[in-house]
Amino acid sequence: MSTEPDWEERPLPPNPFAAPGLCSEAYDLFLRSEAAAVAGSDETRLMYVRVLGYLIAEIRTEEGQLYIAKDVKDCYPDPEKMDTLALFYINHFLRLFRQTKGRTPAPSSNPSRDSSELHQNLYASGAVTPVPKNHGAAKASALRRDNYRCMITRKIDRGYVKALPLAERQNIWGADVAHTNFCHILSPPTNWNIDTAQLNQPKVNFAGSVWTIINSIASIDLLAEPGGAKCHSLYNGMTLCVELHDLFNELDLWFEAVGGEANKYMVVTSTAQHQISSLQKLPQPAIITFTSTDPTLPLPDPRYLALHAAFNRDLEQTSVFAYDGSAAALLSSSSFVPHADRHE
Repeated sequence: MSTEPDWEERPLPPNPFAAPGLCSEAYDLFLRSEAAAVAGSDETRLMYVRVLGYLIAEIRTEEGQLYIAKDVKDCYPDPEKMDTLALFYINHFLRLFRQTKGRTPAPSSNPSRDSSELHQNLYASGAVTPVPKNHGAAKASALRRDNYRCMITRKIDRGYVKALPLAERQNIWGADVAHTNFCHILSPPTNWNIDTAQLNQPKVNFAGSVWTIINSIASIDLLAEPGGAKCHSLYNGMTLCVELHDLFNELDLWFEAVGGEANKYMVVTSTAQHQISSLQKLPQPAIITFTSTDPTLPLPDPRYLALHAAFNRDLEQTSVFAYDGSAAALLSSSSFVPHADRHE
């Protein structure tokens, strides 16, 4: 992908809302604002209005589209409020999806137990849980569910191979082996270990805004689903090899559902597939089906993956990262909460 924003080639498409109503009216406002930004050569404002325009189209749920449309109607015709609204959505969605945690914490980080014991527990054949309480337990459960393989490439987890008896290990080394991580779909720092009784604290206020937005847009109640100890639920994670984990966290890889078939997805990347070493051996496009080795160990929730995909499509269309080069400015932007009476 180009590192420069290509503004003239990424205009908003014609109004996709054929029926009269709030969403159609909001989209017409985007088109007017876009035309004004082009006429004024205001590239920053142009990016913001396109973020909102593509977002309302990419969410693809009536409830979510109406929620965004109401916020837009409250802000129009003040262009600065529209800019702040776009920043608000970028800020919150980035923190929900763009993760900087890195790899699964090393077992040796726990000083109370030696690394050999933890390594054995990670790959042991004992009980695992669909709602793990920490990252290490989540990786163990996901590995069991995913047959100790990356869910995309099917490469075997290197740690699992090393834990096998020597005779079994020698039979596997010829196959594709890779380091894998447990990859969260919704970022744990967004809603993990927060005391909602601590009102007016920045972390709590921010989390509350995220919870409200996601519940309103995607009917996902973060408080009831991946919140607290459930942030490591298998519904919210998958086993990926390190390269693909990094791409997913950096919003350079996402999953588009293949219609009519449960747990079947097309792997989409912002970089050409043949340029990603882990995907070079897969068909183009890569179509995969998630399966579980155990019916008690659930697969990733399609709603989480759909929301992640919608935001990725929005970013892809609007060149947010191409413009800014990083998320730093966006993540430190305004904490304005639009339509506050609906966010209480």
